[in-house]
Amino acid sequence: MGASGLLDGLLRCEEHNCPMIQVGENYECVIERVDAHLGGKRVKDIVPGKRKTPLTLVFDDGHTLPLLCPDCGGALHVAPEDEDHVLDQSAGLYLVGVAYVEPSTEPEGIALAFASDPDADLEHPETELEEVVLHLDSARRLTCPDEETNGR
Repeated sequence: MGASGLLDGLLRCEEHNCPMIQVGENYECVIERVDAHLGGKRVKDIVPGKRKTPLTLVFDDGHTLPLLCPDCGGALHVAPEDEDHVLDQSAGLYLVGVAYVEPSTEPEGIALAFASDPDADLEHPETELEEVVLHLDSARRLTCPDEETNGR
């Protein structure tokens, strides 16, 4: 599941104008994949990063999402002493928005918006959001408890 597909970056989702990524034997829209698995779900915990393992968000239902740097694709650059701060900021928040970041002045990636209210109005200017931009491989490497128990 971690390897890039031959057609990654060449296939595009017509609805969202974003890349399709290979997951297993199939190609999926990067936005639809993240939203279908994590949309509206609450962050329960963060697994601390280790030498070559990135910080990983753990959601209430068992899904996990590695935090990968949009620039290099490696672990998001968070100093070990700041990991507790990231946990304090993230725990209890809900994923309320997913967007594709076009490669231009910023690296290509997927932007995630988190809020304390699962029904937060993204259009309301006073809605407080925590946002993070991740490498597309974060979407590819998210784990689903259903897929693990079904042997996929």
